[in-house]
Amino acid sequence: MNALQPSQIPSPKPSRQAAPRVQRAPRRVSSRRTHHRTIALEVSARLGVNLILGIAALSALVRLLPYNVTQQARLEELRTEVAEVEDRVNHLRAEFSHNFDPHRAMSVMQEQSARMHPNQRQIIWLAPSSNIAEEPVEEEVRQNRRQTWTARD
Repeated sequence: MNALQPSQIPSPKPSRQAAPRVQRAPRRVSSRRTHHRTIALEVSARLGVNLILGIAALSALVRLLPYNVTQQARLEELRTEVAEVEDRVNHLRAEFSHNFDPHRAMSVMQEQSARMHPNQRQIIWLAPSSNIAEEPVEEEVRQNRRQTWTARD
C-alpha cells in the first residue's frame, strides 16, 4: 500500500488552435463590411436611377397634359359636328325616300310643280273684302295665277 503508485501525469490533450480562428475572424468582418457597402451602393444607384426616371416621366406628363386637353376639346367639337351631319343625313334620306316613292309619284309631282291632275281643279281662297261686288272673281283668279307663275320663275 505504501508502494509507489505510478503518478498520474495529466496527459496533454490535443488542443485546438485558437490563434488561426482569431486571425480569420477579422477578415470575415472586413469582407462583410465590403459586401454591405456594395449592396448599399447598388441600392442607392437603383434608387437614383428610379428617381431620375420618375422625374422624367412626371415632366413628360406635365408637357402632354395641355395637348391632351386640346385634343379632348377638338374631339368634342367633332362629335357635335358628326351628330349634326347625322341629323342632316337622316332628314335627306327621309326626303329622298319621300320624293322617289313610286306610290306617291303623283302627289310629289303636284307638290313640286303647278300642274294639276286633269280631274282636279284649283281652289283659291279669297280674303273677304267689300269690293267683291265691284270686281269679278275671274279677274282675281287670273291675277293669282300670274303671281304664282312669276314667283316660280
